[in-house]
Amino acid sequence: MTLHAVRDQANRSVSEIRWEKPNPYYSVEFSLKGLENDHLFRLRGTNSDNKCVLIREDSRMLSLLKIGDVLPLKFNLKNSSCLSEHLNAAIQFIIRQDDGRFKGHYFVGFEILGE
Repeated sequence: MTLHAVRDQANRSVSEIRWEKPNPYYSVEFSLKGLENDHLFRLRGTNSDNKCVLIREDSRMLSLLKIGDVLPLKFNLKNSSCLSEHLNAAIQFIIRQDDGRFKGHYFVGFEILGE
């Protein structure tokens, strides 16, 4: 499967996305059909309406994600080792980083539904 670099509807890069609202979550866990194990990712841009994770370009997970997909995710709260929330989230953007610190990675951004 070929994966193409995709930007959100406004064609913004990750650095152009505004970080506004405080985010109570620290990490997110994926459990996707087609993957043997759950995957835990630290959230990036944690003062944001856009909750992002960073995924390596050679990860099999990228081939399973598409903009618009709604996924059941487990969001782990900051300042707590045991509290988490199971929420549905829609993939809003998948942006490839071609240079800088995160070269060779994709930012995948989510919108929590019903928040």
